[in-house]
Amino acid sequence: NSLGLIPAGGGGFTLGGGGKFEITGRNLDLGTTSGIQSKGAALYSVAGDYPLRNYFTKGADVSIRLTGELDMFSTSIASLNGGSISINAGGAVNAGSSDFTVSSLSARGIYSTSGGDVSVIAGGNVNVNGSRIATYDGGNVTVESLFGNVDAGVGASIPVTVQGFYVDPVTHYLYRSSPQIPFSGILAMTFPPRDSTKYPAPSAVLGNILVEAPNGNVTANLSGILQIALNHATYSSALVTVLAGYELRDGAGNPVSAGNMSGATAVHVSDGRDINAQSSGIIASNAKLEASGSIYGLIFARNNIDIVAQQNVNVTALGVGHVGVEGGGTVSGTIIGVGGVTASGSSVDASLISASVSGATSGQSGLGTGGAANATANAASATDDSTKVVKKSEVTGESEVAKKNTKGIALAKKMSRVTVLLPSKN
Repeated sequence: NSLGLIPAGGGGFTLGGGGKFEITGRNLDLGTTSGIQSKGAALYSVAGDYPLRNYFTKGADVSIRLTGELDMFSTSIASLNGGSISINAGGAVNAGSSDFTVSSLSARGIYSTSGGDVSVIAGGNVNVNGSRIATYDGGNVTVESLFGNVDAGVGASIPVTVQGFYVDPVTHYLYRSSPQIPFSGILAMTFPPRDSTKYPAPSAVLGNILVEAPNGNVTANLSGILQIALNHATYSSALVTVLAGYELRDGAGNPVSAGNMSGATAVHVSDGRDINAQSSGIIASNAKLEASGSIYGLIFARNNIDIVAQQNVNVTALGVGHVGVEGGGTVSGTIIGVGGVTASGSSVDASLISASVSGATSGQSGLGTGGAANATANAASATDDSTKVVKKSEVTGESEVAKKNTKGIALAKKMSRVTVLLPSKN
């Protein structure tokens, strides 16, 4: 018929077309199968053409409802053509192996591309392990453990191939992109800058991230909670909210998702819950952290940062906008706000670095010699380095080998605020 021969599948579920794919049960263990893949119009091709493109522009939404646990050893639950993913488990959710990090060029974990939202809500712990819970090129990420902890995992930052498909709603032509993107953890990212002649999808949206553990702790150590625009665009309203001991709710008292956080309020649920982001940390456009216990770690935002802890705060926080920190106990660390810093606590010994500081501290206050300028430059450089990716051709998928400069830097001399790099001698 006009659709051609539909290929036979292997282990797992590979979906074509639109609609909704639902799984209900007690426990779901996907092991090392191909997992669940919603590919929309890109399910298969015949003589280089994709017959389903004439009937669908968006892939199926995936809904998984379990009374028990979801386990994923080395596999994925992925939506690659704009469909959303919703997972609700009564027990724990393990998005990857808890024993080791799986090395693979293919993306593992729970993720969407081309605009689909991802929501993972568990009664028990949410462990990303060596994998990812992510959206690429649009889509919001909601991760919540109702009665346990959320751990962003222990994965490496090696690049993995992430596929995305877009069907032009007018011409019904199917475009595909397969960039290689690093990072694991809880992520909201765009694709790298696109060639509009090869992948003319609408401008990407940088999704929001909401991570909550109303009765537990949030950990983002070896893998982070990262909201990064790899296309270098500015998303001034994009937001990362991380809550421990609180749950974000609307005016009627209903829990909200990452896509509708505006106007919602963090409601206290339990005491003594911590946010720990001491290694990979949290990178965001705007960041809001609130804990009924203490907050530790690294937080960087291209705009504003708001940190509130009922106990202690010990952070290195850099915001290009305003940075506000409030602790019920001691406030320590280094707090840099290009647009201003506000800090308060029962005891404040943090370095408050800004041209505009509100709050007393026994540490440094105001601008030290080159302090804010150097810190901002260093952070910007680190962020640029973190967003460099090894890309593939957006149409053919063939590797493009990155050109590397083989000449190293022999000498570096610092002169006041300026570091002069001298080229190596031949």
